[in-house]
Amino acid sequence: MDPGELCKRGNTYYRQGKYEEAIRWYDRALEINSNYIMALNNKAAALDELGKQREALIYYDMVLRLNPLHISANLNKGVTLYKMGRYEESLVYFDKVLAENPKSLEAWVDKGNTLYKIGNNDEALDCYLNAIELAPRSVEALYNLGNLLCEEGENGYAISLYEKILLLDPHFEKAFDRLVSCYNKGEEDYVEQYNMGVKFYLQGKYDEAAKQFSKAYELAPDFKDAKEYLIKAKWMKIAKEVEKRGIEMPEVPKSQEELITQIKIVKEKLKRYKEMKEEWRKLSQELREKGVKVPVMPEKYGEIENGLKKLRELSKNIN
Repeated sequence: MDPGELCKRGNTYYRQGKYEEAIRWYDRALEINSNYIMALNNKAAALDELGKQREALIYYDMVLRLNPLHISANLNKGVTLYKMGRYEESLVYFDKVLAENPKSLEAWVDKGNTLYKIGNNDEALDCYLNAIELAPRSVEALYNLGNLLCEEGENGYAISLYEKILLLDPHFEKAFDRLVSCYNKGEEDYVEQYNMGVKFYLQGKYDEAAKQFSKAYELAPDFKDAKEYLIKAKWMKIAKEVEKRGIEMPEVPKSQEELITQIKIVKEKLKRYKEMKEEWRKLSQELREKGVKVPVMPEKYGEIENGLKKLRELSKNIN
């Protein structure tokens, strides 16, 4: 009998989850042709499913000796090595697949999973995004990306991915479980972010405080305290910067709209502050060249403003 036909029968049992029966048919094919790649590769896959990873590697290696660029064998060997905890080795085989076929969805997802497992989240993120670009409806890629984002604290993005998965496949129970978990984590996280923001605020670290309040507000848009403190932190950050320049600050804004308006006012004053300092330097240089003694330029806004009036008058009288 043709070894290809024997393999097809083995594949039928493989799809049914009857891996030992499938192996019997693959072995019959190999009795006819010991180098029959399909039988070697599929037998390796069946052994892997039975938990016999070490034996599976033997058959994958036999395939790769015959054809080092065999896509399925390289991919499957990478997956088997991953199951054995040999993560760095598995990456070598996923990269071999991607070198031959950059559009391999499975290789991008498997490489992403491996990088995520060893804590290389940035590169894992890139792999998942590449996979989703190739297959925007891939629930596996979307699910794994959601898990990574949830771990990174990006609960809003993760939740949107889990919701998308459940629209694509309402029976994807793992996505539902993670969705619930992410919601619960978000509820815990926003309080933690808020408390950390308050700590930074009281320490006068307004930039760090604003970042924490922003995260808390993003996780819980109805959390008014987070929104109010976010506005205060942004305002105090600016106030801290202009305080040493002696610029008078308006009252603390009560809304985001007021904050934007008042920031514009303060920025205009900062701009004017720089312009006055530049004018002082020019007038000072001109007066010194004419032998006039000029006072040291002060740092406070009001003092510079008053001093400039005198310098302008002095310059006018000399000219």
